[in-house]
Amino acid sequence: MAAVVSAGLLGALLSTVGSAWAAPPLAPGPAQAVPGPRSVLPFIEDDFPQAQKRARDSGRLLFVDAWAPWCHTCLSMRNVVFPDPQLAPMAERFVFLSVDTELPQNAAFVERYPVRSLPTILVLDEREQVVARFTGAMTAPELLFRLQDLLHRQPAATRVTAAALLQQADAKALAADPTAAAVLYDQAARAAQTEKGPRSTVQRALARLGQIQALREAGQYRACAELADLSHHEVGRDATATDFFSYGADCAGRLGEVDVQQRLRRQLRGHLEALVRDPQAPLLPDDRSDGYGTLTELAEALTDAPAVERYTVERLAVLETAAALAKDPVAAATYDAHRLDCYRRLKRYAPAEAMLLASQRAMPKDYNPPARLARLYLDMGRLDEGRAAIERALSLAQGPRRVSMYELRANLLHALGRTQEAVDSLESAIRLVTPKPHAPATLVRAAQSRIAQLRKNQDALRTALIPQNAPPSAAPSPAQGRAETDGTAATKKSPKAARLVKRGTPK
Repeated sequence: MAAVVSAGLLGALLSTVGSAWAAPPLAPGPAQAVPGPRSVLPFIEDDFPQAQKRARDSGRLLFVDAWAPWCHTCLSMRNVVFPDPQLAPMAERFVFLSVDTELPQNAAFVERYPVRSLPTILVLDEREQVVARFTGAMTAPELLFRLQDLLHRQPAATRVTAAALLQQADAKALAADPTAAAVLYDQAARAAQTEKGPRSTVQRALARLGQIQALREAGQYRACAELADLSHHEVGRDATATDFFSYGADCAGRLGEVDVQQRLRRQLRGHLEALVRDPQAPLLPDDRSDGYGTLTELAEALTDAPAVERYTVERLAVLETAAALAKDPVAAATYDAHRLDCYRRLKRYAPAEAMLLASQRAMPKDYNPPARLARLYLDMGRLDEGRAAIERALSLAQGPRRVSMYELRANLLHALGRTQEAVDSLESAIRLVTPKPHAPATLVRAAQSRIAQLRKNQDALRTALIPQNAPPSAAPSPAQGRAETDGTAATKKSPKAARLVKRGTPK
């Protein structure tokens, strides 16, 4: 599912801070990096000017994959889809650019083309205008179909086509006008319904996915949740559908009317369960797992504990099979995030630790394995090991992902009885979230909300610093320093950012 993010969107606009900690040594065992699967598409890595020039000089469209190392769906695309030989015929038809949204050198691109969820694929024309936008996952055949469609797309004649309306809707979505985008996506879906052929079926699904994303971003949660219930038959049975249900479930969770909320949750659960349990549905393991993740959240909200465990066991079986079939350790690590979630739910800590240590040895420069180990060790009460792991992760990470790491470090420090240091760790997170001057208003609002939560967490830590029976005046003043709590537990993430940043705030 597409991770709904503030990460990719905020990454280029946030200030950065460094870590004074050196990376602790790796766990015993050889720590030699293992190369991952090789893409059949010739990506230019993190060099937008070079890709622009190549596209301009060759007269080709520019295909941009905006991703981040923490995004499991991004990794599925990079390790499973892009290496698929079925895509080889497209290698010379487009110019391909990969943009890690966390890297400082990509700040200008992210500011110019802000993404709301990861992965996001943008296709740019010779004027550097967006002619297509795909969010979330897809299989190699789906991507091939969409690229071939772009190559054969004809300029719109006098009538308004679904393709033209989709392009207009994507432009509004990129311009942070979700209300207008939602209207245009609905019009595109209706136009596609009147057109014939597989192209119109794909366009209709993309339009409904764009519509539900826009409704969620616009705060129209009732319309968003009801769209998921009433239009699920329009989005097919692939990753577009699992993303669609993820956004719908997130919106249902934001409704104030409990009866309506629970009714919609039950409806969505029934639709989604039929999809993820269908062995014929064209879903990659990561996408089927995303669907199970949404099912688990729905079952939790419906207080159905047996179903939560059942879905978790089924999900883990899908993931372990996929990891066992992976061609190399890097490809297998695609499934680490979801496998860890399952192991933690089932309290199977030993296989979780073995998995993450193996990934750390295979990818010694990747911050994900040590960051996940830190969370696992916190669960297990192995606090010193958790602290060493999170320091290693911080030494390897760049960009906004460090915010959640500072929060996790604060949790570990507080558990170790080092609460003032936990407060200081949260202050580091706040400095990262603080927007740069002249940042867009949408970013400023998101940053202000995040900072407010971090300050609230700091206040909770300060309270813990006050000796029992001490008078209220003993509380430290804001001028004495601000404390940060572990937002991993305290901050609610959007659908997929735990999985919606999650996969963006969905996926």
